[in-house]
Amino acid sequence: MTDPVRFRSPAEIDSAYRTIVGAHSHEASLQGPPEEHASTGMAVAVGIEGAHAGVDLAEGVGLTHLAGAAGDAAIGLGATVTAPFIQLGVGLAEINHAWEEHDRRGTEVDHHQMRGALLYVLGRIPNPDRAEVAEQFGTHERDGARDAARWERTRPAAFEALRERTVASFEAGRTAALLGTLRGAALETAMQDPVFRLGYEETQGLRASDPAAFAAQAREARSLSQAVELGRAAAPLPG
Repeated sequence: MTDPVRFRSPAEIDSAYRTIVGAHSHEASLQGPPEEHASTGMAVAVGIEGAHAGVDLAEGVGLTHLAGAAGDAAIGLGATVTAPFIQLGVGLAEINHAWEEHDRRGTEVDHHQMRGALLYVLGRIPNPDRAEVAEQFGTHERDGARDAARWERTRPAAFEALRERTVASFEAGRTAALLGTLRGAALETAMQDPVFRLGYEETQGLRASDPAAFAAQAREARSLSQAVELGRAAAPLPG
């Protein structure tokens, strides 16, 4: 008999969803797509071009007369020698930037596919093959939902374990938002779980978009919480 599959940590949750969609990047996460940032290589290229432009500017404003004819000759020779290297440096930096952007976009696609798989597990996309799914959620989300449906068919025990953990984390985040039971460092720690975070942020969004619905759900959550506490208090002690 094999041991049951368990997902104990946010890192294991992310890893499971990366596995489901066959993510190409180990950095892909349910937390969010990677942010676009300035390439280090491009920053170097800009610096090289700036230095070259500085020589041109010095010539333009007449500062080269301080060095005399020898200075003019040196600047001319330096520009002649360094120009090919500047062009090479800029070209390499642009290639490096293109690879960085390729990796970032690939990680972003992985994220959206993982999100689609998550929505399938949560029951938000019950049938990924319906025509409107791509329009409503996006093509990458549709593909991720299809991957999750395939995983459900081929690995039902692992899928069920992931589904239970996913739903529990989502509901914990939703309940925390409704009851306001977590604050400060405790909330920051809990928000490291991307599924908890989704439940929390969606419910906080409901507070802003539909205060009446939020209030009704909060009352229901408080009643359920009180019922659980009363049940625990009435339970007989072991032994």
